[in-house]
Amino acid sequence: MRDDPTAALLAEALATLPARRAGARILVLDATRAIAAACGPADGHILAVQPWKPHFDALVQAGIEARPGLAADDGGFAVALVALGRSRARNLARIAEAVARTAPGGWIVAAGANELGAARYAKLAGATRTMARHRGRAFLLSRDAAPGREILDAWRAGGSARRHDATGHVAAPGAFAWDRIDAGSRLLADALPADIAGEAADLGAGWGFLSARLAARCPGLRRIDLHEADHEALDAARANLAATTAAARVEIEFLWTDVARGRNGRRYDAIVSNLPFHDTHGADPAIGVAFIRAAARALRPRGRCWLVANRHLPYERALGEAFARVARIGEAEGYKVLEVAAPQNVPG
Repeated sequence: MRDDPTAALLAEALATLPARRAGARILVLDATRAIAAACGPADGHILAVQPWKPHFDALVQAGIEARPGLAADDGGFAVALVALGRSRARNLARIAEAVARTAPGGWIVAAGANELGAARYAKLAGATRTMARHRGRAFLLSRDAAPGREILDAWRAGGSARRHDATGHVAAPGAFAWDRIDAGSRLLADALPADIAGEAADLGAGWGFLSARLAARCPGLRRIDLHEADHEALDAARANLAATTAAARVEIEFLWTDVARGRNGRRYDAIVSNLPFHDTHGADPAIGVAFIRAAARALRPRGRCWLVANRHLPYERALGEAFARVARIGEAEGYKVLEVAAPQNVPG
């Protein structure tokens, strides 16, 4: 969804409200730089909330006040804007959060592309009015006409992190494989040898499945660093590895990191990664290539790295440029598992 209409829709809807009066406070949930630029009041203040590290960094670089999440006492906003995403539970939770953080007499404005079902959310919320254009829809909801507390509480609970009975892990809707153990990660975990030792990194750790398996399977590990761009997924990983952290057998650190654009400079004896190829806009195999290069830069000369990727994705050239040794050690369910070593000089 490269031509995202959300920023334009939110700005047009906001322009119909008395939100640009002096000192108006505007909250933007799941903000992007484009949304903040389009909607930021010239004579007021905008608070951008964005748990996805690449978007968060772009907001900060633009001089916009940004946070990965809200504090308990954040409230009293004249308007709260909601950028709709792909997860129904998460969207409803964001709308409920917007209502809770808006002052009496305030407004909630939500928008998204038609393919995301924006019209459905307008109906569920009982929108005061709507506007449709740019292949999307925005709707405005008076805080005083919002659904009742029981409905809003159910929406917030439905979008919150929860423990899943089938797997025992904690995750929130919207995160990658939030309600299951995805086949690629499971295949990679089963391929990991028990002799991995020293310091390890999990690049794109999600809610922590691979790191938990590493900690349980490899007694020689002293440290595991989880690098993850989704702040909410990282919070879930903390919950999922709480027992491991408390046992203090292996040191665990949770790092909110945009792996594709940089890392913390540490070097590792072992690296694992379920290579991502989606960002918040859609499929982009270049992200996986960036992870491969980041792994090569972070791996010690004698270190080893294990990766899993969709079988059809053409990563072999990037792997050959980044590592002197590349071996496919597993293949099933549309995935390939690779063990690579001997990192070569990779720029960046």
